[in-house]
Formats: sequence, structure tokens, C-alpha cells
Amino acid sequence: MGLYYKSIQSGILVGSKNETTFALTPVALTNAYTGNTEILETGSFSKLDIRFSYTTGAAETDNSIDILLEESDDRTNWFAIPNDATSGGTSTLTDRTFNYINAVAATNKKSSVGVDIFYKYMRISFKEAGVAANAGTIYAEYSLMGL
Repeated sequence: MGLYYKSIQSGILVGSKNETTFALTPVALTNAYTGNTEILETGSFSKLDIRFSYTTGAAETDNSIDILLEESDDRTNWFAIPNDATSGGTSTLTDRTFNYINAVAATNKKSSVGVDIFYKYMRISFKEAGVAANAGTIYAEYSLMGL
């Protein structure tokens, strides 16, 4: 039996969707996080699900997308959400990013990432790495869930 969430809010992060046919329209990726970014007010929610559809460019075989998560309490000052790797009693923190590899040219992959949240605002950004000549595209949407 799954959890019951009293409050669910869904929307589009990047790209667009035809609400009649449900056809997705992706946007071009770049090698920087600027441009494909969305800010969500997450203060009353506890879970975030990011669903995305990523297509590599033609003749590209070593590409990936990176999804960067940041948090803020004022929508002005942004702080990386860290990952923690502990070894020998020492925790090493790195920026929380999700890297999704799609090594087949002109191929679409769909996936999702679920995270626990406890921040007032979150900024979600997308970029592509490994592009030789033809950038890929992405459509992404989200659901925020809370009790």
C-alpha cells in the first residue's frame, strides 16, 4: 500500500505538453545550466518527483544530462544540496547532481528521479555533457507531494 499525499502539485519544468494529445515538445539542451532552469516553491511539500524525456542528438554517442538541485529560503541566494560520502569518519560533500547517460545517437530515454525535500524553494537545472556537434533535447515535468 502506498502513501497517501493530501496535497499534490504538478507542472512542467522545461518544454511543453499538448494537454489534448499529451504530445511532448522538448527544448534544446546546452552545456550550461543557464536557460533550462525552473524554481519551485516547495515549502509545504516533502517529496519531489522529476520525470524527463531526453533525446540525444544525431550521430552523438557519448552524451549525458546533468540535473542540478539547489535550495534557497529567499529565491535570491542559492545553495547546492549536497551528497555525502563518508569514509573513515570523514564526510566529503559534493553538489547534488543526477547524471543520466544516453550513449545511443538520436535515441529517446525516459526516466524519473524522486527526492525528499525540506526546503522553502528549489531550483532545478538541466545541462548536457559530451556533445560533439548535435545537442540533444529534453522535456521535464514534476510532481510535489505533501501531507
